[in-house]
Amino acid sequence: MAASYEVMIVPSHMRKLVIDSIDRFLSARGFRIRKQQTQQQPGEPLELATNKVLFVGRYDPTSAWLPVSAWASEMGVDRCTWYASNPLAAKISVATRRVVFLWTLKAGLTAGFGLWLDGERRELQVVGELGELQLSEDLSAGCSQLAACLKETGFDYREFMARFDGDNQLGTAALAAKFGLNAHLIDIMDLIDGEGAIAVENGEYKQVDLLGWTAITFDRRPVTA
Repeated sequence: MAASYEVMIVPSHMRKLVIDSIDRFLSARGFRIRKQQTQQQPGEPLELATNKVLFVGRYDPTSAWLPVSAWASEMGVDRCTWYASNPLAAKISVATRRVVFLWTLKAGLTAGFGLWLDGERRELQVVGELGELQLSEDLSAGCSQLAACLKETGFDYREFMARFDGDNQLGTAALAAKFGLNAHLIDIMDLIDGEGAIAVENGEYKQVDLLGWTAITFDRRPVTA
């Protein structure tokens, strides 16, 4: 699976606040929400005619967290800013307190996590090859907030990822699973194309249907005279 994956992880019981925060974020950048659609039937993905879309995972009362996926460039956010300071994660965390951002690039050669608390990035760590990404890691901060989200005292991101012998893609999937998500690897382009997300079970990649997920389509707000 030679791809790049990323997901923002937010408290599931605050789903409405997440969507409201997305609306405010888009509005501040000159966009407007056009439609919200939720997949109602399994195996019947939404038909989307635009790349200007975000996805919010379904509410699951058995999980404390749910996924959010977005296409940074479609919202006018450049690549380095997205991984370093993710303004959407920052905005959502004002309402939800915590947002965790997991990502992997170049088929797992690079992976990282960021954590936002009350609108500010508090933790950021990366494993693998940074390449052209210019990221300033918050190494001194450790992983205490990430550990708190997982309810695992002493959790260490780098030690956890090292267990996967350089397969940072598999490690990222395993970390997403620890949050109780059933979708472990998410490519926004796959979601738009109706191909669903990916779960990794016993090392095997399986497609995950987006039943109950909401697609939020948006466009540029017209300029009025």
